[in-house]
Amino acid sequence: MIPFAENIGLRINTISVLSSAAAILLLYLVAVKLIQNYRGKQPANLFEALAIYISSAIGALSFAFSDTFGSTVQKQKFMPLVLFYLQELHI
Repeated sequence: MIPFAENIGLRINTISVLSSAAAILLLYLVAVKLIQNYRGKQPANLFEALAIYISSAIGALSFAFSDTFGSTVQKQKFMPLVLFYLQELHI
C-alpha cells in the first residue's frame, strides 16, 4: 500500500498521520460550508470572510489538539474512518 518503507509499523503510522491531517482539513472545510449555509449568503466584505475562515480554523485546530483527537490508540484505528465520514459530510 505504501511502498516507501519496509517497516509495517512505519507504514501504519504514516497512514494514521496522513488521514488525521486530511480529517482536520475536511473538518475545516465542513465548518466553512456550514457557517456560509447558516448565514445564507456569501461574505460581503473582507471582514466577514475573515470571520468565517478564522473561526473555522480555530474550531478545526481546537479539535486537532484536543485530548479526544490526540489519543494514539484511537488515532491508529479510527482516523481513516473519521476521514471517510467527514468526506461524506463535505460532499
